[in-house]
Amino acid sequence: MISHDDESWVGLYKIFEVIAKEADVKSFSSISSESLKRFGRTANSYKAIGMEARHALDYEPPKEPMYITEAKSLIYLLVNEWIRQKN
Repeated sequence: MISHDDESWVGLYKIFEVIAKEADVKSFSSISSESLKRFGRTANSYKAIGMEARHALDYEPPKEPMYITEAKSLIYLLVNEWIRQKN
């Protein structure tokens, strides 16, 4: 389905960025803005996920960091919604 790295936080975030560049992801009915915020804060936070984070800086993690399995599900949902809107 996705021909890009969908196994790492960095790869998942890149997929998110491509879609967010083309679409208003906050308007996607199947995805909450809280989930998007939690995804971004987890992906960027070294404190939350260590060396897997996009940044080595001490970005404040969310109270409940997202698991990678949740992030994958979120991105797949995002991709499906994006494709639906494009058709």
